[in-house]
Amino acid sequence: AAAAGSICSKILGRLEEIKVTEGDPVVPGQVLAMLDHRLLSAQAAAALAAVSVAKASLKQMESGLEASRKDFARYSALLKEGSATEQQFEQVKSRYEGLAASQDLAKAQVAQAEAGCEAAEASLSEAFIRATIPGVVTNKYFDQGDHLTAVGKALFSLANLDQIKIIVNVPERDMPRIVPGSKAVISVESVPGRTFYGAVSKVYPSLVPEPRTAEVEILLANPGHELRPGMYASVALQVMAPPAPPAPESGTGAVKKK
Repeated sequence: AAAAGSICSKILGRLEEIKVTEGDPVVPGQVLAMLDHRLLSAQAAAALAAVSVAKASLKQMESGLEASRKDFARYSALLKEGSATEQQFEQVKSRYEGLAASQDLAKAQVAQAEAGCEAAEASLSEAFIRATIPGVVTNKYFDQGDHLTAVGKALFSLANLDQIKIIVNVPERDMPRIVPGSKAVISVESVPGRTFYGAVSKVYPSLVPEPRTAEVEILLANPGHELRPGMYASVALQVMAPPAPPAPESGTGAVKKK
């Protein structure tokens, strides 16, 4: 398949449910399996509650700060008029400045709680194993109830069968005559009576030392999904004609005697 890949888990745990099996079609984002996520769900809920508490505390702080700001403005005017003492003014000012500093702390606590909530939700989302490409499930490596003891192990293999990639080896001498876009005619023994048509998408620049061949990649449409990864194919490639030899030069000249 032109697009294929393995689906792995980024977290450990027990496979609570597997929703697909080999041959099932999938779309990007579709849930293929779920890990036991009770603890992760509880942690996400707690993190969300912490955000609500932090925001409520900030709101209360802002309300008190606004009242203190008004007091500060009023006592500033009263001090200028001589209707308030310096001590009264300093007390109001101190309270206002303290609440302003507390507001900065409350804002930081909200940001911290929101970051924790985002991290908890991200961890929870990892318990839902999702498809990354459209295609079909070609392999399933675990069963429901299995425990994942290491991250990075493949749970599923997916392949997009709408387009097939074929790799063929061509002799070194033919490399200059095969270019991207060169036509290819393909026949597959397991699909008798059918001829498929594709085109060269890539010519790899390096050679296999023995027997001096290069890999050529061919892409072809496979709307009916008749072709599957692993099938053997016979390929006839269209190659450019070799360059014509240079024409001999014509002219006249004299033969000199010795």
